[in-house]
Amino acid sequence: MRRTILILLLILVGCNVVPSRDPTGEYFPNARGRTLAGEPVAIVEVIEEGPIILIMPFTGDAERDRDDWKKGLAHLGTPVRVYEMGAVPSTAGIVLSPAINAARRDTRPEGSWPTTLVFTGDSADQIVTQTGMGRAQYSRVLLVGRDRIIAWFTDEGFSPERLTALDQAARRAAATGTSP
Repeated sequence: MRRTILILLLILVGCNVVPSRDPTGEYFPNARGRTLAGEPVAIVEVIEEGPIILIMPFTGDAERDRDDWKKGLAHLGTPVRVYEMGAVPSTAGIVLSPAINAARRDTRPEGSWPTTLVFTGDSADQIVTQTGMGRAQYSRVLLVGRDRIIAWFTDEGFSPERLTALDQAARRAAATGTSP
């Protein structure tokens, strides 16, 4: 029901569902947003410290997938910082972000708010155009090097094989600081 309401609201405010696409090898947008704690954030500043993994669930259905990725990466001790990222495109992001962020804060421990990045408006539009919104039941998972190049991407859901591939790519990126 929540998913249906969200989709209807997005349609009403003019958001188009963008088909999924693999952006591996492309530059990640120079997006600006806020952490769930309310602090301003820019991707270029986040990656100055080294490669990052971004996990982006678009719907509540993708939250279990997100949790599987986070637990798997923690279990393997992947040596790259992991961020959850929300991107609500177009006018919908501006209209819906207060309610969406309140719901996110209600379902996440306060300690994770600084590593939950929220993008709306133009920044969200750029991210969604790059990764798409299809396959909403799964999170988009990206490894972004210090050079802002997307080194690894999936939107096909968690699997042990994908987790191992991401961990190996992240270890190579951590060793060099850039995209492997």
